[in-house]
Amino acid sequence: MDAQTPRHRPFGSDPGWLAAYTVALTRSTVPEEQRVAELVKVTDGQPELFEAAIHRLESSPALAGCPSEQAQGLLGRALAQLRADHTQPHRSPRAMVETITG
Repeated sequence: MDAQTPRHRPFGSDPGWLAAYTVALTRSTVPEEQRVAELVKVTDGQPELFEAAIHRLESSPALAGCPSEQAQGLLGRALAQLRADHTQPHRSPRAMVETITG
C-alpha cells in the first residue's frame, strides 16, 4: 500500500469503522484489486461485516455522498470476491490476499 492508503488497524467487528475505512480506501491511489484484498484482510473474511458496513453507508447521513457510493461498490466487490473464494475450498481469503499482494 502507498502513503495515501489508511493503515490497517484492528477493529474487531465494528461495521462503522469498516465503513469509514472503506471510504478512506476509495481515495487511495493503489489498484482496486489491492483495495479489495485489503478489505478481505482487515475483516479476516467475515461477510457479515461487509453487509453491516454497506448498510451503515446506506443509512448514515454523515457518510452520504460520492465517496460513500464508491465505498459501497468497493465493499460489494470485496464481498463478492469473498463469497467466490468460499465456493473454491482451495482458495481461502488469506490465500487470496497473499496471492494478490505478494
